[in-house]
Amino acid sequence: MKIKYCEVVFPLKIDALTYSVPEGIDISPGLPVEAPLRGRVQKGIVVRIKDDSPDIPENVLSIKRVLMRKQILSEPLLRLLKWMSEYYFVEEGLVLRSMLPSFLLKKDLKEMEDSFVNNPEGDISYSTFYFRGDIISDEDFKRMLYQLPCAIIIAPGYDEVKRIYNILLPSFKERLCQFHSRLKASELRRVYIEIISGKYNLILGMRSAIFLPVRPSVIVVTEESSFSYRSKRIPKFNIRDISVMRAYIEDIPVVLTSRIPSIETLFNIKTGKYRVLKGLDPERRDIIPEQRNDVIFRRLTESKDTSIRIIRIKGSASLTNELREEIYRTVSKSGRVLIVLPRYGYSLIYCGDCDGLQRCSCGGFYIFFKEENILRCSRCGGKRGVINTCYRCGGYKLEFRGSGIEKIMEEINSIKDLNASIKKGSDDLDINILIRARGAVKGDYNLGVILDADIYLNIPDYRAEERLFHEVITLTDRLKRGGKIIIQTRMPELKVFSYIKKLNFKDFSYDELKKRKEMLYPPFSRFISLSIRLKKDISFETIKNEIIKRGAEILNFNTDDGRMNFLLRLKRGVDPNMLCDYFRSLRQKKWEVLCDTEPWV
Repeated sequence: MKIKYCEVVFPLKIDALTYSVPEGIDISPGLPVEAPLRGRVQKGIVVRIKDDSPDIPENVLSIKRVLMRKQILSEPLLRLLKWMSEYYFVEEGLVLRSMLPSFLLKKDLKEMEDSFVNNPEGDISYSTFYFRGDIISDEDFKRMLYQLPCAIIIAPGYDEVKRIYNILLPSFKERLCQFHSRLKASELRRVYIEIISGKYNLILGMRSAIFLPVRPSVIVVTEESSFSYRSKRIPKFNIRDISVMRAYIEDIPVVLTSRIPSIETLFNIKTGKYRVLKGLDPERRDIIPEQRNDVIFRRLTESKDTSIRIIRIKGSASLTNELREEIYRTVSKSGRVLIVLPRYGYSLIYCGDCDGLQRCSCGGFYIFFKEENILRCSRCGGKRGVINTCYRCGGYKLEFRGSGIEKIMEEINSIKDLNASIKKGSDDLDINILIRARGAVKGDYNLGVILDADIYLNIPDYRAEERLFHEVITLTDRLKRGGKIIIQTRMPELKVFSYIKKLNFKDFSYDELKKRKEMLYPPFSRFISLSIRLKKDISFETIKNEIIKRGAEILNFNTDDGRMNFLLRLKRGVDPNMLCDYFRSLRQKKWEVLCDTEPWV
């Protein structure tokens, strides 16, 4: 009898492995199975069925059993898994680990086997639409949701999830649920079972919700320009782009919304890949596009009655005299102040002997948290005790540099005769001054402050100015009509501030697209940060030639701590699968290969 084989993916840092299927076991893609791996039986997902071929070794192991007869991953989700592995150059196991809830392969699956139901299909085919504004509050959108069998709404953060939930709950109490990592493990499991059983079909969540095994009729991505959709750790997925790909695979529409679009979305609108949404027809369950996509470019200049003032920072003080006076004036009139500072803790640690900031082994900066008396890494979150000498040179000339939220609270409290209640973190109507790393949800502030715009601009990333502009637009939404914004910087002469002062995103986006085209930056190409652990049996020249042969351009190269680090560029039109296949072949030889497809450049 002809032997049947299958490929199984485990939620580990490995690609799919081939197993034989014992006689009498019926197998199909998407089913959970148990199979031997590294000396023990582990749970994984069948992703492909294979026929007997010469490349399959004779001593291949067999799967042990099928855990249940229902697919954990549907055929579209299996295609999405494969696409993510190839597009982000990572092992399929890492993708699977991101797609599945952590509890799913740790529990007995038999109890939820009968919960899986098939959602009815929608009747609108694939297209990517962009809607400028808040579609969640649109009454036609709500009426449209009444007509649709299932919808997934993705938000960039928990504050946005709460806001949307409160808007939709009165109209969709029986259908609406939240699915995100903020839920307790037991609650997440309960909601997951009720989603797959069909009790909830209007699903609101953050990153993980896009991987739920339901058949949505539409996917909505709110605040699509938010940088929170980009993962901070490898594998660095972009949930906005994954949402678009899932919609394409499922052949359903996806709607991207925001106050102002990202530069990538603007480019896709300009090239005709995305369409601008004009309106909705709830009765016909139809989406009405604009006749001309370029209408969005004529609407990008903001007109909200907000005055913006750019103040030059002089000296080492975090609060300029002008800002201190404005805070005092606002609070004296019973006004409220929102201060945005994207840095927690008290301060960075600087060594005067070697002229450098204290860094973690991951490359992030250590931040001193005065209240806890510890150092915490800005990138990986690692903690360690307070130091007396420099890590790099052993010097003793350590001093605080820059300001974190804790330090700013100290400086505000030092303002003479200021009678104000100050808080950091979440919003509270009883406080006068709120300091937080991101903009608050409630929009009832009189004064908004970006304390140090240079923190955004000094990030070694081509998107730094775009990130700052989006932060300003977000801040305008938190102000009362006629509110003021103060932005402090040491570089007020930069061109970006002339656009920000007038909230002129239209001309800024034109200028930004022009610069990126001239420099061949995304979206006109793709950057890949590649790190390969060195081995004796291969040279840099060999790796370099193999990469170039597959169409990639090497922009930078260095060796560090036994690794070869490359910055690659893939021009539009170059097939990334050739590079993906090469990286996979290195991993099969037990090489460690790490890729970041959205590096800071």
